[in-house]
Amino acid sequence: MNRRGWRSDRPLLICYAALGDPQHPADALAIYARHGVDVVEVGVPNANPHLDGPTVAESMRRSLHNPDPIGTIRANIDTHARFIHDGLRVVLMGYRDMPFQSFTPEARRHLLHGVIIADTSTEGDPVALSRWLDREGVKRIGFVDSALSTHLLERARRSEGYVMLQAHAGPTGVRVGMDARTEHRLRELRCAQVDLPIALGFGIGTQEQAAAAIGMGADGVVVGSACIEAGRRGPKALARFVADLRAAIDRAWLSAGPG
Repeated sequence: MNRRGWRSDRPLLICYAALGDPQHPADALAIYARHGVDVVEVGVPNANPHLDGPTVAESMRRSLHNPDPIGTIRANIDTHARFIHDGLRVVLMGYRDMPFQSFTPEARRHLLHGVIIADTSTEGDPVALSRWLDREGVKRIGFVDSALSTHLLERARRSEGYVMLQAHAGPTGVRVGMDARTEHRLRELRCAQVDLPIALGFGIGTQEQAAAAIGMGADGVVVGSACIEAGRRGPKALARFVADLRAAIDRAWLSAGPG
């Protein structure tokens, strides 16, 4: 049985929040906390989101039209501090050049728990990031591509919190179905001595896909583009979408016979 990392008595539901995007509900963190989300990956906008599909990329462009997108994200996190202190974990998600040090006040107030970098390069973490993570007690979340690249596996072994496994090759964005090879990748990742919870991301955007991921043996799911799309339909639509995801993965987990 896995021992390390962020664990729960049910599958992890990890949802993306575009807190700098004016078309994303301002109360997304509250919605997530109230409807069973365990971890929120807060998108840090980037002008060149090369691993992201149109939905996330366009959301980032909207965020970057804000004269102070990072300030907007920080203010939103601060506004929802009570939900975070009550157990909602917050992870920054972005690229290697994200301005992580801008979030030092949130880290010191225990409003920030991890950082995940969408990076498949062979370069290690920037020295400044590694030092900041150690100093502020923020976890380095793992990311492994669908090819199970050796250097990303090694990085995942040293990670904390959880590891996100790319469920589909290519950029983020909802797919029509699930890649049948993903179940094999999950087994390979565990055989590679990655002992953290493994959450499938990239391409999961429906209840059926989320349930299938749990049926394949994933410890959780990461839903990004579909959360942005639901959020653009309004707070009620986002709440319904997240609640349905929660119910779907819990049913799949119970059906598989947990433990």
